[in-house]
Amino acid sequence: MNETSRFDVSAPKFIAFIAILILIGEAISYFYSLIDHVILHGVVDIIIAIVIFLSIQIIDLKKVKIPYRWWILLILGLVLLLMTLLLRYGFMLAIGSYVGATLVLIASLLEFLSEKKTFSGSKITILLGAGLAIYESIMILTPVSILTVNGIFGIIFALLLILTWWDKIDIKIPFSWWLVLSAAFVIFTWISPFYLGVAGTVIFVGFLLMLMQY
Repeated sequence: MNETSRFDVSAPKFIAFIAILILIGEAISYFYSLIDHVILHGVVDIIIAIVIFLSIQIIDLKKVKIPYRWWILLILGLVLLLMTLLLRYGFMLAIGSYVGATLVLIASLLEFLSEKKTFSGSKITILLGAGLAIYESIMILTPVSILTVNGIFGIIFALLLILTWWDKIDIKIPFSWWLVLSAAFVIFTWISPFYLGVAGTVIFVGFLLMLMQY
């Protein structure tokens, strides 16, 4: 009797899969460039996406076994991050996204934590997204720009997400889907497009994990 392997979905693997899709999208956009090192970045994105895809074993390839380990994800995430930094600050190009690298690094962190203790993948992801949102919001605060208003709203919504963890305040803020979705929408549309472009996506991924009860 033939055994059918089942894809074991966990919070880190789900985030890694989202990262794969984003990396492929980023790579395709890089291939439209006429600059050699931008195209090379796209090639590396595709290779890393394939490695992650094989490691999470969505398709069971008997002859190809790549271990799914947190430290492998960490290395891949750092490679992606360094290549993006090289494009932006080494070659001074306004090209390169931090989203794929960030999600791979978050998947690495959650996989590491899963080996230590039980935790809520959605809460940790949303908390990380809130921290990134505060950073992005602060970076767009300028006294002569309408973006200051965006930044203030971004900080408020990010703090609301963080306060859902805080038990020592009189007013309890519920960790609810509508709050997370509202914060994700505000940060994704009002904050992230003007700076790193990461926080909104991370919170949206956390929202999806929340719906999946992780």
